[in-house]
Amino acid sequence: AVLLVGAPTHGAQETLRGLLFVELISMGLALAAASGLGLLLVRRQLRPLREVAATAHTVAELPLASGEINLAARVPERLTDDRTEVGQVGSALNRMLAHVEGSLEARQRSEQQVRQFVADASHELRTPLATIAGYTELARRHPDDLSGLRTALDKVESESGRMTTLVSDLLL
Repeated sequence: AVLLVGAPTHGAQETLRGLLFVELISMGLALAAASGLGLLLVRRQLRPLREVAATAHTVAELPLASGEINLAARVPERLTDDRTEVGQVGSALNRMLAHVEGSLEARQRSEQQVRQFVADASHELRTPLATIAGYTELARRHPDDLSGLRTALDKVESESGRMTTLVSDLLL
């Protein structure tokens, strides 16, 4: 005699389906939580780099072509630790900004010196030109006065020599 015993599997299959559904939902939630936590950690770790980039963007927006330059923007000291990659970038950016600031200050001083030189040179050149023009006009008004004519020509010659020296110095 053979005895067959069976039990309905419908209840077990429903339980397994429910367990599978709970596992899928749990895994999805765990994956979403892990992704969110990872994103939060990455953003937190990149915050110093964003601050360094903000400093670079601030400097990039400055008009550096001419005039007096104020390059006060620097990466904060707390972000210049040479033991970290971000700190190395921040430190290098600060050194570069210091070099650029020094160069721009030197350029500003040079431009100021050139302006002053041009003003001085134009003043120095106007004086002999005015003297030459005056004595030439004097000689034309009194062509019969030979002693006055000689004095005028001597003065024109001396001022012409002075101007030649000034122009030579200027070209030098």
